[in-house]
Amino acid sequence: MPLTVENLNKKADIEFYDFNEKSFQGKIQYGMTYSYDVNYPQIKSDIPSGIEENGVADYKTQRSARFQFETTRLDT
Repeated sequence: MPLTVENLNKKADIEFYDFNEKSFQGKIQYGMTYSYDVNYPQIKSDIPSGIEENGVADYKTQRSARFQFETTRLDT
């Protein structure tokens, strides 16, 4: 699944935590699938103010799902 993370905060950089990504389908929770034999573009963890990062997240979900991602402001 293509994924874009954009830092819209004008005053602070953010950190994107790809290890804590989750998807939910009905009452089932999935973590991200890691494909070691495929070289997908990855989103960098440190994202400066106003910057957009693009990458790919691989999940087992097949139908519509809800996704959860975690970031932290680096000025706090």
